[in-house]
Amino acid sequence: MVRVDVRIIAATGRNLREEVKKRRFREDLFYRLNVFPITIPPLRGRRNDIPLLAQHFSKRYSRKMGKLIESIPQRTLDIMLNYHWPGNVRELEHVVERSVIISTGSSLAVNEQLLNESSPSTVPGNDAVKDFLANERDHILEVLALSKWKIEGVGGAASILDIHPSTLRYKLKKFAIKRPS
Repeated sequence: MVRVDVRIIAATGRNLREEVKKRRFREDLFYRLNVFPITIPPLRGRRNDIPLLAQHFSKRYSRKMGKLIESIPQRTLDIMLNYHWPGNVRELEHVVERSVIISTGSSLAVNEQLLNESSPSTVPGNDAVKDFLANERDHILEVLALSKWKIEGVGGAASILDIHPSTLRYKLKKFAIKRPS
């Protein structure tokens, strides 16, 4: 027997207490993970971090791409500070990476259109965008219709979805999917 001592660090943007109440997250797993919670506000609530993070990512990607980006102009910082960052730090990192790629001089140039194009909130009808679970449920329903509600075997929904039939049955129960009469 090999003894192992591990620490697990998990991050999410969701309120796991609410997810547990709605039965979309396992309660036992929540209590296992909730030993030392650290709550960090979204980037839009930490505007002072934006210049430091932009500088860090600028250095990282300019080194990686063999470019010499020495400064971030105040106009670029103002653009970043006035943006709402729905994608948080990852979105900022990707915007800075793209900006390093397109910058021609020694200062970081951010195209304001990059910010608008990277944000899903600019997509028309964004309020209708579904979350992952809703998409999964819809996909299962489509495959069930395609397989004429056959669960197992050749041409069955489980086979098409490439999951075990018991997993599919679990998901049917989880999503309260019932065969239409």
